Amino acid sequence: MKHFFFVLFVFLLGNCYSQASRDREKILLEIAAIKKNAERTAKIKDYVDNHTFENENHFFRDAESLFNGFYSKKDTLNTLRIFNLLGLRWVLNKKMDSILAVKPIEPFLKKDTPLDIQAGAQLIFYDYLRSQGTKIDEARRKSKKSLELFEKLNDSSYSDWATLHGYIVVDGAQANDFSSIMEHAFAALALLRYQKDENRLVDIQGILATVYSLNYLFEPAKILRDEKIAYAEEIKDYQNLIIENLNAALDEKLQNHYEAQKLHLDKAVAYAEVYNNAHFKFICYHSYLVYASQQEQTENSQKYYDLISALYPQFEGSPFHNILYLEAQAYYQYGLGNLHKAELLALEKLKFAETFNSKEIIQESHELLLLIFEASGQIDKANVQENFVLNYLNNTKEEALKNQLIYYQTIYETEKRDLKLEAQQKNIALLKSRERVRSQWYLISALLLLGIFGTILLIRSRNYARKKQKMQESFTKDLLKTQENEKARIASELHDSVGQKLLMLKNSLVSSEKREQKEIDLVQETIQEVREMSHNLHPFQFEKLGLTKSLKNMVSTFQKNSNVFYSEALEAKEGLISKAKEIYIFRMLQECITNVEKHANATACNLSSEEKKDAVIFTLKDNGNGFVLAEEGEALGGLGMRTLKERAQFIGAILDIKSIPNKGTSITIKVPKNEPNTSHS
Repeated sequence: MKHFFFVLFVFLLGNCYSQASRDREKILLEIAAIKKNAERTAKIKDYVDNHTFENENHFFRDAESLFNGFYSKKDTLNTLRIFNLLGLRWVLNKKMDSILAVKPIEPFLKKDTPLDIQAGAQLIFYDYLRSQGTKIDEARRKSKKSLELFEKLNDSSYSDWATLHGYIVVDGAQANDFSSIMEHAFAALALLRYQKDENRLVDIQGILATVYSLNYLFEPAKILRDEKIAYAEEIKDYQNLIIENLNAALDEKLQNHYEAQKLHLDKAVAYAEVYNNAHFKFICYHSYLVYASQQEQTENSQKYYDLISALYPQFEGSPFHNILYLEAQAYYQYGLGNLHKAELLALEKLKFAETFNSKEIIQESHELLLLIFEASGQIDKANVQENFVLNYLNNTKEEALKNQLIYYQTIYETEKRDLKLEAQQKNIALLKSRERVRSQWYLISALLLLGIFGTILLIRSRNYARKKQKMQESFTKDLLKTQENEKARIASELHDSVGQKLLMLKNSLVSSEKREQKEIDLVQETIQEVREMSHNLHPFQFEKLGLTKSLKNMVSTFQKNSNVFYSEALEAKEGLISKAKEIYIFRMLQECITNVEKHANATACNLSSEEKKDAVIFTLKDNGNGFVLAEEGEALGGLGMRTLKERAQFIGAILDIKSIPNKGTSITIKVPKNEPNTSHS
């Protein structure tokens, strides 16, 4: 009997243990299926708090055990699920090499495997390969494959999708490859904001702010950095508060905003004192000492020199701290006027900097030597240093200018995509609205019967209004035709008659024995003005060049003579619109770009064309001041806007103007294409 009870007890205990094991297996698979990183972390914490797992490490040990079990049973789907749960952690802890050597995963990835599991696994392989640093091309292929899979899923809830974009941003920033960063940075920010993952969002913002600063994009850098600082203040993250205020101080210095630089340095020092970490105090004291020496603040220079000197013995063996201390000493001696000592320290710093292979540290060393040589009157040495600094700055600014163009183009493309998504949402809303209208049809019919007599009166009134409108439109058409014909005639007279006579007068002056250079120059200027007047009245060789080439020439001319970055993406073929309409389209777009130049205060403007089934769409978009539209989306306050609408009506085009104050303006002209049998002559 005792033996029976013992067997029963062992059976019940084993059954309970087996049930607990099954419960944990179910929990692990449940957590592996969660899309958002923050929700996954919170779920693990809940199970630790209710003692299902002793702690987080216990959770991951069970997950590893489960992975081994699924793998040995050749349970493909569950093996991959747990692999996706643990993979990034394994890469971080440098365990992936040993795991993949025994349990290869790639053979498990088949066409019928769910897309989210495939995408997550490819992300892990990408992270693993990038951590090795030797298989860059293979890593890129994995990242591309993972992106394709996530884009097919098109579910913004997946944290791994944001993680993938974030890794690409980090890799691009480290390689100083700006062109590879922007698209992925914008995608990462959008996904993390949607997922409300504040911690990772501010990490990406900090990286981007630094990249923007290096390319003189100070305004967007400040926006991102201010957001990161606000979040760091909220959670008392003193490390990031110190680092971001030091970065902000450097940006203000590069813009010659010395008061703002001081404010950020004061904040950085104050946070370093609260954080009470020797390393962060050291870098803050160094930055403040350099600032005080450059601004000839002797008292502050002495104060921070004493503070940094007291801390330096803790870091004497560190090359990083050694180079900062040499610079601090050199600036301190420079501020005191001990130029010979300053020169020796600066030269020692330069020699040490060259072993770091850092362009920025070397350039800062040359800037310091330039200050010292100028102050000591060593002109030849100063010129050598100045040439080095200028070459560095010119190369940096040239690269920064290219990157700024990429930045603005990315913003334009992002906004263009967002507008398309917005239009799709509006179409969906419109379809729903139509369904509601259909369901209410009988009620509306009854109401229409009651209003039938009023409708008859309204129709009579509208008929009279239409007649009046047609007369007005006929007058407008005749007026526009007359204006354009007169412009062409005057342009021809200026070019063929007046221009030729002025040219003959110039040639006569040149060939005369008594040349008067001032008179020749005056005639040449007059010829140029006549040509410009002729071109403005009627574009030169418009009929020969066609609309597209004439528009490209116009954009090119504006780009050469303006601080605004003009670009074009004119893709529509010639001959889609009748020749009679082309000159009016040109006039409308010319008026729009002129308005951008005069009034928008923009930094970038793009003109594009797109061929649709039955129309050609021209779009002009700028990032300028914008303006407030009147009711019903019209902006007809000025004569120029009224002329645009009249010309659009004349050629049967649809004019659409969208403008948001401080966010820019978008003008769209949709022109019907020629009928198949319409002549292009």
